Amino acid sequence: MQWKLDKWGKFSGSQIHRLIPSKQGKDMFDKTALNYIDEVVCQACTAFEDKPEINKYDVRMGKINEPYAFKFYSQVIGFDKLEYYGGANPIFVPYNDHSGVSPDCVALLPDGSASFGAEFKCLSRDSHKYYLEHIKEPIDLKIESMERYAQIQFNMVTHKVDLWHFAIYNEYFPLKSRMHIIEITPDKPFQMDLKIRIAAASKMKVEMVEQFKNKFS
Repeated sequence: MQWKLDKWGKFSGSQIHRLIPSKQGKDMFDKTALNYIDEVVCQACTAFEDKPEINKYDVRMGKINEPYAFKFYSQVIGFDKLEYYGGANPIFVPYNDHSGVSPDCVALLPDGSASFGAEFKCLSRDSHKYYLEHIKEPIDLKIESMERYAQIQFNMVTHKVDLWHFAIYNEYFPLKSRMHIIEITPDKPFQMDLKIRIAAASKMKVEMVEQFKNKFS
């Protein structure tokens, strides 16, 4: 519950791709982005509501299998100094006062800062096979899923790290192909553009919240 409260009325990692237009235009934000900003404003102006998540296959299976994916991942990379924030232990890490991310897994240094992290997806058999065969490099993921690519880049910006793993897992595949890991490094132009968009969206949010409260509170 605390995790949901912390991210209420804020731009989140899983939705941050909505601030990025599918086609470049003269305006910074397209209709999708403006709708997202309005959704965040609406949350910020109203009381918290614990809405159930849409029961999509990947979401449902992710909740069931993500702990197994984390355990398998730890064995594959041979590193056990990892903090897992999935399942019943999610956290919201703020980027600024109006946005942040919810990492699946972070490797922490002795001083408590992050070293690298990972995003897990437990896909259907067909999707897992497709990713194994076609999604091999960061650019492939960027083309295939801006949602996942933007989420990972935003995680790296927020945690100030230079490495994030995108790891897919399906327990029905042979051991060798059960997990597929792509190493994602900072896409500096992309990150700079994302920072500019988040700053602009945050400014719009503050102004819109103030306008709403002045009229209706």
